[in-house]
Amino acid sequence: MRYRPLLATVTTLAMLRAFAWAGDVPHSGIGACPGGQVVGTLNQDAPPICVVGGGGSGGTGATGATGVAGTNGATGSAGTNGVTGPTGVTGVTGPTGAGSTGATGPGGGNTGATGATGATGATGATGATGPGGTVTTHTASGIAPNLTCTANTVQDEWDQTLAASNVTPNLNGSCVTGQTIIYHATQGASGVLVNNLTATAGTIKYMSVGGAQLQVPANNGDQLYIYIRSVDGTNWAVMSQVTSAAQAAACAQNGNCPVATLTIGSDTSAANMARGFMSFDTGNLTALPGATVLFDCQKVVKAGTLENGVVTAGLFTCAGNPTLKIQDCGASVNACGSPTTLVSNTPTAAGAADATISNATLTAGDYVCMQITAGTCTALDLTVKLEHRIN
Repeated sequence: MRYRPLLATVTTLAMLRAFAWAGDVPHSGIGACPGGQVVGTLNQDAPPICVVGGGGSGGTGATGATGVAGTNGATGSAGTNGVTGPTGVTGVTGPTGAGSTGATGPGGGNTGATGATGATGATGATGATGPGGTVTTHTASGIAPNLTCTANTVQDEWDQTLAASNVTPNLNGSCVTGQTIIYHATQGASGVLVNNLTATAGTIKYMSVGGAQLQVPANNGDQLYIYIRSVDGTNWAVMSQVTSAAQAAACAQNGNCPVATLTIGSDTSAANMARGFMSFDTGNLTALPGATVLFDCQKVVKAGTLENGVVTAGLFTCAGNPTLKIQDCGASVNACGSPTTLVSNTPTAAGAADATISNATLTAGDYVCMQITAGTCTALDLTVKLEHRIN
């Protein structure tokens, strides 16, 4: 067999190794192996291992079959998480989207209810006192009446009836800017004069009548009016002047004089007294309603006398002629059971005809009504006009 020399060689090598370890082979350090071949050493201080004789090394044997695979080892434990990396740089802003505006949403809800009225605010401060808005009337007297102004009054009127001496009115300095004085003088029986105005302070400027003062006329009852305005509280302006003649008695002015007797015309007979009219109308009837129905009742306020009457049939289609009456029902309109017939008529065709007056007396306070007491009609419209004299 081919493997036997190798086995002998190995055996021999083992034996030589035993000899070497026992010290039977002389040596003098590594590399000393007389008559033999050094094949190794145990360490640097041990003697070499020598092989003496024997054949050369056999060829390398064939590779043995692969052994059975071992079982997989246990899975190792998970490694620790790595450190979080730094935040990346912010990317570039993308372009604006191209979407269109959305449709308008639905309208809001209904307007809410009006809130409650807030509390009334505090009353404001009282404003400054104005110049007033009234006219104060005074009576002047004497030969030098002092004409003054009343505080907070727009205008003061001074009225004076002149006596036996001329007068010189004086404007007092009690007025403020814009206040006015009216001096009203009425001539007495003596025919005296009103001299030019004087002023306690300031100047008087006549703005009318050529810059002069008018004089009161001399007749008893003649009047003079002078309208004066305070320019600045010190100076005065006479704005207007007027005179008027004495006024006649009120009766003579407007004709309202009392009289003892009033006569209208020269004839007071009944023929010329005032007249009045009463009108009655059935309306358009298609059938007669019967005697209990009353038409156009009227109440007599003033007693009078019936003088004539006319009946007009605007529509007339009747198989039996109707009997029309104007009745005095007395003082109760709804109790016309026993009336007094004042006027009657029986129309026979369409048209107008005189009515028959059987009782001409109109009694104040009584109700007068029209009544149809007989007939059969399918179309009838009657009107009655009565003229009467007021007693």
